[in-house]
Amino acid sequence: MKNIIIAICLLSSVFAESLWQGERYGLFDDHRAKQVGDSLTVLVIETISSKQSNGNTMDNANHIGFGPGTGFANFLNTETSFGNSSTYKATGEQTSAGELKAEVTVKVRSIAENGELVVYGDKITNINGDKKTIEISGVVRPESIMPGNTVYSSALADARINFSQDGELRNNDEPSFINKIFNMIF
Repeated sequence: MKNIIIAICLLSSVFAESLWQGERYGLFDDHRAKQVGDSLTVLVIETISSKQSNGNTMDNANHIGFGPGTGFANFLNTETSFGNSSTYKATGEQTSAGELKAEVTVKVRSIAENGELVVYGDKITNINGDKKTIEISGVVRPESIMPGNTVYSSALADARINFSQDGELRNNDEPSFINKIFNMIF
């Protein structure tokens, strides 16, 4: 009997704990971003193109004439006339295109009153001295989050996608200082 009382005392001080304690999600929950601090991968697939064209035509004609003179102009014996005409025509066209593809993991910064997630994140890569930075911010509807905890950049409201690069590759794209001076002069 004494052994039974000791066993009951020992068992009453033991309690069971789950192996999953501290997890915010259950084993079978969907692991999509829901709370502040959660991560979400934005699939950036942006294609931008624009085309502008304009044209302008201007014609101008002048004619001045006068007849035989008197006084100081008496050396003119016949009617004299001068004609002047000019034509100006200009056309221009500008085309630009750009494409950006990237995957950037962002964090939920806050949750709006309507339940939408406000996200921000950036990614910086430095390869052989070429530094590339992409910053993303925006608002995501929880319904837009796909399996794998990803969302397309086109589903971001108030999206701000900023891509910049610095390094030798960018320096080669810009004309040199001397070329800029020659272009201004000539």
